[in-house]
Amino acid sequence: MAPARSHDGQNPPPPTGEGGGARRRRARVVSGAEVGAVSGHPHPGPPPPAGEEGSRRLPRTRPAGRTATPADHAAVVAALAGRPPRRDLLIEMLHALQDAERGLREGQLVALAEHLRLAPAEVFEVASFYAHFEVLADGAPAPPPVTIRVCEGLPCAMAGGAALLDRLRAAPPPGTRVLPAPCMGACHEAPACAVGHRPVPHATPESVARAIGVPAPPAPPPGTPHPGRRRG
Repeated sequence: MAPARSHDGQNPPPPTGEGGGARRRRARVVSGAEVGAVSGHPHPGPPPPAGEEGSRRLPRTRPAGRTATPADHAAVVAALAGRPPRRDLLIEMLHALQDAERGLREGQLVALAEHLRLAPAEVFEVASFYAHFEVLADGAPAPPPVTIRVCEGLPCAMAGGAALLDRLRAAPPPGTRVLPAPCMGACHEAPACAVGHRPVPHATPESVARAIGVPAPPAPPPGTPHPGRRRG
């Protein structure tokens, strides 16, 4: 049989140092230590079995991630007031905790997750999803006792919600803060407003003040343009 030829018609040269013999190199598994020696970066290799001398792994003495303090657990127990630790009551418990602490502290959310045997991520997801919940860092100052939320959905904005929000922000009632809020689902009562958890239908500065029990904010000076309404 004629020897195989390359594409240019010449016989392929024999491998160097093999005398023309057709030897095959056998593949060899390279250890991690050898890879480290070549690359210059040490390779740890497989960890030794647990219990052997020289093992780099240490036993875990506390849960991974954020942990709650005894004060966090005490605050949760006091806010829940004997409610059973049922997962389907999570939103109700978040409301109770926020009402008691004027916010949802991160450490207390972890304590609540442990109380309900839930992953902390599940509790944080629910608390951060709803606009009425406010997640606070452990050292952040507490907000004012009363929060006024004014819906800024389109029906409420068309019914005067923008003017209501601006007027309340210009002179917030004592001990309150005023925030815009997404749709409250009360379009038939626009402009919708909430004082804490108490809804105020067809809200005006006067009705909001009555809900809080304080005097109404001053009226804007005559000739003030309506927010969001084009002039002329």
